[in-house]
Amino acid sequence: MNVEYSWEGLKKGYYLLRGKIKSDKALCEGKIILGDKSYILPIARSGTINHIVKINGNHSSLKVVIPITSNTKVEKALSIKRLSFLEVLYHLYRRILGVFFSKDPITKQLRDVLKLSLKRALLSPENAYYRISYLRYRRVCGFRDYNAWLKQYREGESDYWKEREKPRTPKLLVIVLRNDGKLLEKTLNSLRSQIYPPDRVLISNNKELSFVLETATEDYVMFLREGEILSPSAICCFKAFAEKKNYPDVIYADNDYWKDDGTFYEPCFKPDWSPDYFFEYDYIKFPVVFKREILQVKEFSSNYEIILDLLKEYQSLSIAHIPALLGSRHEDGKRYHQKLEKLREFFSEKAEVQPAKEAYTFRVIYKRTTNPKVSIIIPTRDKPELIKNCINSLLEKTKYPNYEIIIVDNGSKEKEVWEFYESLKSFSNITVYSLDIPFNFSKLVNFGVSKAGGQMICLLNNDTQVINEDWLREMVVHAIRKEVGVVEAKLLYPDHTVQHGGVIMGIWNGTDHAFKGVEDGDGYMFRLSTTQNYLVVTAACMVFRREIFYEVGGFDESFEVDFNDVDFCLKVFEKGYRLVWTPYAVLYHFESKSKKLNEERGKREINLLRKRWKKYVQRDPYYNPNLTLYDTNFGLNFFPKFYCLE
Repeated sequence: MNVEYSWEGLKKGYYLLRGKIKSDKALCEGKIILGDKSYILPIARSGTINHIVKINGNHSSLKVVIPITSNTKVEKALSIKRLSFLEVLYHLYRRILGVFFSKDPITKQLRDVLKLSLKRALLSPENAYYRISYLRYRRVCGFRDYNAWLKQYREGESDYWKEREKPRTPKLLVIVLRNDGKLLEKTLNSLRSQIYPPDRVLISNNKELSFVLETATEDYVMFLREGEILSPSAICCFKAFAEKKNYPDVIYADNDYWKDDGTFYEPCFKPDWSPDYFFEYDYIKFPVVFKREILQVKEFSSNYEIILDLLKEYQSLSIAHIPALLGSRHEDGKRYHQKLEKLREFFSEKAEVQPAKEAYTFRVIYKRTTNPKVSIIIPTRDKPELIKNCINSLLEKTKYPNYEIIIVDNGSKEKEVWEFYESLKSFSNITVYSLDIPFNFSKLVNFGVSKAGGQMICLLNNDTQVINEDWLREMVVHAIRKEVGVVEAKLLYPDHTVQHGGVIMGIWNGTDHAFKGVEDGDGYMFRLSTTQNYLVVTAACMVFRREIFYEVGGFDESFEVDFNDVDFCLKVFEKGYRLVWTPYAVLYHFESKSKKLNEERGKREINLLRKRWKKYVQRDPYYNPNLTLYDTNFGLNFFPKFYCLE
């Protein structure tokens, strides 16, 4: 599906394209077609198009093609205007000066990547204009060529250690597990190329491993299979990180894969320790180092199986993550069924473990013995079609046996709404309360919870619709786990693209929903099809224990409309609870169809969020810093930067 515009008979000169096409995801495939050549059309994440096109010959045709989704809206049709000489200079210098004198941190980063002096930009304004436009495009849409990105990343890795002292401790033993010998030399060459070598390298087979570990004296151990290679500073980075982070029991880093032709692909940029994700998918893979003193390995199986054994043995096992691309492998090991059995052994009677996507993922189904009462709280006002659809889908498709519905009406005026409420009086588990105040979502939630009779609370938007019957059971079974604070569902648009797959902090210096606008499926590293942990989830459909709500003081009423759920989740996280997102509870979300926008209030609330939760806006532990902060598609960060000790 495309939006297309075309113009004929254009004279030589400069033309300004203007318009606005809003979409649920970045519009990265827009093209400007001039004759037999095509160029990228940079479109801002807001949907704004403001771009100068240069036409070199008379009577030329120009065509613009923009692929869109069903959730795309053309707010202002694309127009074209021929610019005078002075207008060209005005638009060129306006963009240049806007970048060089902005105090906005996002624009400052773009200026750093630009690597262009103000003097050069002013002397060559056309070149500077197009460089800025391309970088803005790349910021939103990311790199298309991973190996080009990787080349810049490795240059940054080399520069990173030039001014830093190389760590001597802790001591690290690397055990290379012998196979058929075909790829052994490749692994050993990567160890010889380290800027600071491991303290000892041992080539071994599984039969010798028990003796090797019993006689080893090093502080940490890393296992490498033939064909697994390390980046030049991997050993240095593991050592320095261990020393700085107070010597965690287990440390893992990011990896990608190599091909026989020398190129690399499929980077795995991992979150920090995410236990629910780990149980359903071996995202840790390699490289991993273990404290030698806690290892009880007779034969090497996989890092995944070793970690499961350690988690069972040590309740307070510390697992840390270096967000750096320190390893590359040819392929993953073939141990899916062995990992499945080890996971079943780990959970024993606590959960049923099933294969999900064979060779990759599992499903952990926690067992429960009770059905605690759930109070489903729905703030609403007018919009009879929304509240009717929401309530009817709840009643028709919720199999969970013990719930009540609390409707908090915020001053509805439409007769049809009140007639609908009247029809609900025959349901003993539905109550309607009226709270006719200026809209404040936090106040409505706090009021609703005060009226709840359930041990569990479910906040639900009025513009949602249940899809699968087990949605509430799936959420409750996680919410009753003592270590879990809040549980969230997968939310879809009506066209089955993703509306919510978790929340990422730091996107555009604020927050946004993971995978928003992409086709429902497995997602990056199976993050759309496995249960996992996030820092924040949305209040459009969340479940938590009532005691946790009061433990953190409920919703902060300073956040009238936006970010109240973000603030609530971060308070819960700071209390030491996990937040869980599950793909096995699925609802439609028609997204804020009943919410009115207020620009001044929106700025106030985002500024409050940035001030209060600055550390999480700067670094979300469940989102790798090598991924873009200008879209939610888990694309590459447009500015390759090597991280180790940050």
